[in-house]
Parts: sequence; C-alpha cells; structure tokens
Amino acid sequence: MRWWWVGAAVSWVILVPGVSRAGDRLNAARSQAGASSPSTSSRGGSVQDDDDDRGCADDWDCDDGGPGLLGALLGDALSESDGVDLDPRRGFLPYPYADGREGYMVRAAPDAGVEDDVHHRAFRVGAEGAYLYEDVWRTSAQLRFMVPRFYTQLRYDFYLEGPTPRLDGDVEVEGKVRDRLHFANLELGPQLNAGERLAVRVGVLGNLMFDDRRSLPRDPTLTPGVGGVLEFDLYPVRPLVFSGRGAVQRLGRAVMFEARGTIGVSIDRLEVYAGYDHRQVGNVHLGGPTAGLAVRF
Repeated sequence: MRWWWVGAAVSWVILVPGVSRAGDRLNAARSQAGASSPSTSSRGGSVQDDDDDRGCADDWDCDDGGPGLLGALLGDALSESDGVDLDPRRGFLPYPYADGREGYMVRAAPDAGVEDDVHHRAFRVGAEGAYLYEDVWRTSAQLRFMVPRFYTQLRYDFYLEGPTPRLDGDVEVEGKVRDRLHFANLELGPQLNAGERLAVRVGVLGNLMFDDRRSLPRDPTLTPGVGGVLEFDLYPVRPLVFSGRGAVQRLGRAVMFEARGTIGVSIDRLEVYAGYDHRQVGNVHLGGPTAGLAVRF
C-alpha cells in the first residue's frame, strides 16, 4: 500500500502554515473569528472615538473580586479533610516511575488498598515555547489538577508576531509593530484510568481569545469559544512519557482545531518534553514545534 499521499498531507500541514498570510497571521485569526481588525486602530485607517465607552467591557484588569475561577472549581476537592481519601483504591505515584515502579497511575488489587505514599490528588505545572514559522512565536503556561476520576486544567497562551509593517491600506506608515494575541483556556471532565501506564481525559473546554492593548490600544477585542477535548498520557517504560491532545471548538464565527503530540523524559518530578503543536483558527495555521518543562507534585 502506498503511503506517499499521507506523508504529503502531513508535510503540507506542518511545513506550509498559511504562506499567503505571512506577516499578518494573528490579524487573520482575529478576522476568521469575527473579532475587530487592527486595521481600524493600531495599523492605521479610521479610528473610533468612543472614549467614553471604556468600562469593564473592554478592560480585563477590572475583575478583582471573589476567590477566583480555579478556587471555585476546586474548592470542594481541596477542602477534604486529611483523613478522607477521594478514592481509596486509586491514586498517583509521587511522580512517574517513582522508586522504580511502573507508570504513574496506581490501582489497588482486589480487596486491598493503595500504598501509604500514593497521592489521591496531583498537580502538574508546565511552561513551554513554540516557533510557529514566519516570525510568529508562542509561549504557554499550564496548571492541571487531577484526582483519579476527574481533572481540570487552566492554560494561557501568548502569541507574538513581527515586527510587521503598520499599514494604512497598502501603504506602510510609522515603521513596524509587533502584533500580540492571547488565549485563556479552561477545561474539565472525567479522567479514565486504564492502568498504571495509560490515562485518558475527556473534557469540555471554554476559551477566550483577547487582544493586547499594545497591539489594539483603542478597541481590544474579546472572543469566546467552547468545545470538546480528548487527551492521553502514556508511560510505556522509564523514563519516557508520551502525550497527545486533540480539540475542536467554536471560536467566535470560526472553528478552531488543535492537534498535539509530545515525547517527554521524566526525571523525578521534572518532565522535559518536545513535540509538535498544531492549532488552526478557520483556515489560519498557528502550529509549530514546541518544547517545555513540567513539574508534578
């Protein structure tokens, strides 16, 4: 059976990330999702003068009340007394392959309990960077909270493009500017423990795409999204960790796809990983090679 066409399709997705949009991909992603365009503000053109309409509707720093979204979601789980196990027969090793044992997840034998050092709650904190071709970069931070049957994850992504020309129509004005775009993602759902070596997570996600005031000082946008996600972590043999992720969501007027695969090395609580992360807003490609660090506790 010939597989050349599969290789050609994969190569197209990876190596040709929207060449026709070079120098303007973040703005193109805004346009695909139905957000207002930088061409109406920081890139020249007409500028709206609604200076008296700048309340919290376009100010993300004005929400300073309450315990926070993460606290509200995890409060019940984190407030359990020390003497109560969320699941006395399932849990996590202190870190993958701890003390020479297999995998990361723990499931007790019938009519038995897990060892004393098994954790019934686990956190994973990660940070990574990615190069998305054509002078577009991404940095990301993640916080994942897990119990044996449930998980929730917060992720923040910052995209930086440029410097690219400031344009008024087809005429360059005032030199060059760096464009910036932000994503804040929350997901939660069940975690399916298939054994010591494999965990699968199925969740719903909410996403916000919003602008940096340095890129859109007069009319920053806020675009919501909602969808579903499927993830897995595989611990085949010490010290390797294979992870994958796929997600589909509606982001404003566009459909946003995510596909991700990484290979990591677990060194005690630290995981060093690298792989490929592909994201696409409408027909705008925002994918590229990625690498990062994660700590489990």
